[in-house]
Amino acid sequence: FYTAPLLNLDEEVIPVDAVTGGRLLLGELNCLSCHDSTNEVKKVVATKKAPILDEIGQRARVDWLREFISKPHSTKPGTTMP
Repeated sequence: FYTAPLLNLDEEVIPVDAVTGGRLLLGELNCLSCHDSTNEVKKVVATKKAPILDEIGQRARVDWLREFISKPHSTKPGTTMP
């Protein structure tokens, strides 16, 4: 993980460290919507909604799902699943 030493948001300069960058990644990649974490971490990470997986078995083939779970970026380039 790499961050620049400062982050500029709406004319406000905020120092950025590895912990802040990690929180940002967890929120932006939406990891905690599907993956479990401690309540302490959940309190400091802004999360997005999890993907809608209702009836996924009717929308995707089992072999594609297995491939996506094992190699998400080669199966679906640009996915936020790390």
